[in-house]
Amino acid sequence: MSNQSKHFKKHSSDFKLKIVLKYLSEKFTITEICVEFGISKATLHNWVMQFKACSSAVFNVNKACDKNKEKQQKEITNLCAKIGELTVERDFLKKVLDA
Repeated sequence: MSNQSKHFKKHSSDFKLKIVLKYLSEKFTITEICVEFGISKATLHNWVMQFKACSSAVFNVNKACDKNKEKQQKEITNLCAKIGELTVERDFLKKVLDA
């Protein structure tokens, strides 16, 4: 065994999804996909298992999105109020300094 440590390449979620969907289309063999993308069969198997285990969560996203939208809307409202305050302050200081 060499003294070099193994280097594991990090792949993006989009990359993994693309490969898993290609595999699930059943148009290509596992070997074809692994050779094309330079990954091992074990890696592809793990990604497919992760996808199958977590894919139902995509249908729960609406609830999370609604909560996130509310939070973002509150933040936008607060930021708009702050912009208003700063604009009034700037205009006041500008009048005072110009006088």
